[in-house]
Amino acid sequence: LVGAGSLTASALVLMLGLRLVGQWGWTGRPTLAMAALFVGLISLFLITEKRHKTPFVPLSLFANRRFSFATAFSATQLMTMFAIVLLVTVYLQEVTGLDPAIAGLLVAGLSIARIIFEPIAGRVAELRGSRFPALIGIGLLVAVALSFALGLTPRTPGWLIFAGMFAFGVGISFGRTPVNAAVTHLVERERLGLALGVFSMITFTGGALGQTFFGVLLRTLSGAGDAPLAAASRPDLLPAFGVSLGVVVGVAALAGAFGLRLPGREMVKDVVPTRT
Repeated sequence: LVGAGSLTASALVLMLGLRLVGQWGWTGRPTLAMAALFVGLISLFLITEKRHKTPFVPLSLFANRRFSFATAFSATQLMTMFAIVLLVTVYLQEVTGLDPAIAGLLVAGLSIARIIFEPIAGRVAELRGSRFPALIGIGLLVAVALSFALGLTPRTPGWLIFAGMFAFGVGISFGRTPVNAAVTHLVERERLGLALGVFSMITFTGGALGQTFFGVLLRTLSGAGDAPLAAASRPDLLPAFGVSLGVVVGVAALAGAFGLRLPGREMVKDVVPTRT
């Protein structure tokens, strides 16, 4: 109970602390106080989980380094997805002045690509292991995010933005499905259900953290602070989006570093063939 409570509280404190950055800045006393509280709660969680006989999150799972790298890959990759959806959607509405419905349709290219390519990515993982498709996916994420960071302007045609989001969705697909498959080969069968639960929890925490962090980063860089983003001038918004998208490139590259530790062809040997 203490472990679950301290972990939940630490996540809430982290999100609230990031929210306070817009009002007080990164070095303001309330922000630093929330950071100290977060460190205290995380420390309590780690100590409790290490000593408890039936921990909420068994830390022994992370003794398996490949499981740890797969989890880190999944969390950072989902962070990039939440970030790109947030940044491009806000850009289309605040900078180009598009109607929210049209902006949503352009960003939907990502979801459409996932519907098409996730089964294909799963098949590639069966044949080549998880590392190969995951790294292809990361390459696409870096390429799209970098293209947006350097070339996205108010004059960029809508079809090109849709194509970029579609390509980003392909990249997400080639990471998500293979890494999910990898986890089933990295943990002993009797602990697999628990491992998948922890894997999913950390993955979606990464996504939520990405959305919160990049929202705060965009506000900070644009000078909007705690005010609505529309209060910032266009000359301030454009470089703020460029830098934020550049940070997405960095996070995607970090995911790629984790992806290098995913299982390769050795994973294929563990796949049990099925009859058709």
